[in-house]
Amino acid sequence: SASAADPRAVWEKIVAKISQQHAISSVWLDEAGEVCEEAGTLRVVFPVNQARQMRTPSAVEQGALIEKFWHEMTGRKVVFTAEATAPVAAAAPRPAADTPTTNDFANDPGIEAAIELFSATLEPEAVKNL
Repeated sequence: SASAADPRAVWEKIVAKISQQHAISSVWLDEAGEVCEEAGTLRVVFPVNQARQMRTPSAVEQGALIEKFWHEMTGRKVVFTAEATAPVAAAAPRPAADTPTTNDFANDPGIEAAIELFSATLEPEAVKNL
């Protein structure tokens, strides 16, 4: 049953769900190390190089989504707590399929907010050069 599910398995489902909606701003979630649920707290340990990312507005919004999806999938309410205490893992090469597309940038809430804030436009050629 979902309530007895391995916390890592539930975490992977949640990350996949968030990644579909926020491809660019959710990449940090893939770096999760230990995933532990106890006493109403969902504690997830990330590499120390993710500390800055964990304080961004998009990460805070994603924390709320994680809590919501955890409750939907397990029936249990938790408070999401992210820690940046794990050593930095060696960078694994990303498969070509994960290369962001113009649509990923255009649909990312962080990019949308920047475009709105600066009255900018997203130029497809500029994205290709990233």
